[in-house]
Amino acid sequence: MFCLPDGEGAFTGCDSKRLQKFLQLSDVGAYLVHRPLDAGLYSLKTLILILFLVSSTVMADEEDLPPVDLLELEDLSAQGDGGKLNGRPLLLAFVADYCHYCEIVEEEYLRPMLRNRDYDSKVVIRTLDLGSGTNIIGFDGKALSIQALADRYDVMVTPTVVFLNQAGTKLAPTLVGVTNAEFYGGFLDDAIDAAWVRLKRLTSDLAHQAH
Repeated sequence: MFCLPDGEGAFTGCDSKRLQKFLQLSDVGAYLVHRPLDAGLYSLKTLILILFLVSSTVMADEEDLPPVDLLELEDLSAQGDGGKLNGRPLLLAFVADYCHYCEIVEEEYLRPMLRNRDYDSKVVIRTLDLGSGTNIIGFDGKALSIQALADRYDVMVTPTVVFLNQAGTKLAPTLVGVTNAEFYGGFLDDAIDAAWVRLKRLTSDLAHQAH
């Protein structure tokens, strides 16, 4: 497995929230620095103090976020994570430790989704480290290698996000890489909505077959 490269025409990503905050900080600094000091508006000490306070606010905003556990998938059977879906789609993110874009997906999108209680009823989020080389429990309750599961869903790069029901059926288009970090949250929401549409259709079909 490999992480998609950066560069023109490649999959790209950035820490958009942190970048935006530092751009704001830079704007404040640029504005203050270019004000005429001889007019008595600001002393050098005042400038330093203001910049320090703004910088402290940026760091405090990040430190105040409540901690959340981004759980790794261990068991897809009804006795494990599969049994915890309760009719919700499973968002399964294939990641790797060496993948910078995976960190973007996890820290900028998946963890904020876990902090947002609105997603509790929409989706169950799990990750899988493709480089771990370990086994999990499959949908049938038997041991399954992570690589075998990745092959089943044509996962070739990281990050790749798939949406499944408790039987392992794909519910939405796969999200491969980070094509645009600014819009990735919208891509996730659209995929979750599509997963629900497919899930309801499958549930309805099963109900009709039962009758």
